[in-house]
Amino acid sequence: MIFYKYSYVHFFTGKITNWQEIGGPNLKIKPFKIKRQQYADLVIDQNQQRIFKNPYGANVQEIARPTEVMNAVAKTPGSISYITFSEIKNQKNIKAQTRILPIAEQLGFPYVSPCEDEECKTYNKNVLTTYPKKLIGRIYVIAKDDKSEYHKKIGVAYANMLLSDEGQKLVKEAGFVPLRVLSDSN
Repeated sequence: MIFYKYSYVHFFTGKITNWQEIGGPNLKIKPFKIKRQQYADLVIDQNQQRIFKNPYGANVQEIARPTEVMNAVAKTPGSISYITFSEIKNQKNIKAQTRILPIAEQLGFPYVSPCEDEECKTYNKNVLTTYPKKLIGRIYVIAKDDKSEYHKKIGVAYANMLLSDEGQKLVKEAGFVPLRVLSDSN
């Protein structure tokens, strides 16, 4: 089954509650989400709330950790969740029991998977240009603003390091999608 961004949103706001409503079996939809507790996790959650533009529905069950959410989806008929690529990329046993679904921006747009292959070992290199824009969370480098410019220089140096070939390799190894596609020799 393939989804449009708006179907995905409606699962978590409670507007679509049965798979039959979108052509699936007569089975109640059981959405799970990660209970974001760390600051970085809250940024991810705020991005999701910006996408949904509505509060989560009463049908959404919060679970503490990404691996627990993936296990719940694997064991619960009718369940669905969302997760970042960096949280799922090394979860071989759980990925074998679940499926990462492609999403389209809207009807008539191409369906895009965040994964390069069925096992989702690597990210889709075209994801930054083809994936629904609101489903991509960006990470920023920030620095303290002070009169000496010391922290600004450190922040700029760190950002430049992340944008270098070595930095982009580190970004990729961490499970994030680098801004630049690196050649296989990198």
